[in-house]
Amino acid sequence: MANSTLTILNLGDNSVGDNGGQALAEAIETNSTLPTLDLESKWIGDNGAQALAEALKTNSNLTTLNLYNNSIREHGAQALEEALKANMVLTTLNLRSNNIGPNGAKALRQVSTATRCHISH
Repeated sequence: MANSTLTILNLGDNSVGDNGGQALAEAIETNSTLPTLDLESKWIGDNGAQALAEALKTNSNLTTLNLYNNSIREHGAQALEEALKANMVLTTLNLRSNNIGPNGAKALRQVSTATRCHISH
């Protein structure tokens, strides 16, 4: 039975790591109701960010994603940038306290101006 009532999922401050990030990405891929996902301080890293990015390409309901303090670096930021080119639903992405570097920041800034997604980093 699919969930039809959950609107916010806050998993903040629970270290799930790369594998947990990938498992969450699989759930997001098939999600049809959840608009807000808070993954603050999960330490999902680049691998988790890349898995989430793949899920975002097909997800049509998630509007807010908090990835604050997740050890995401340039490669993870670039994967998210590519996902946002395909995802027209996400409106808020928080990447503060990650080490995305100048190239990751530039890529996200460019996609932010081309989409309606507000990205903080």
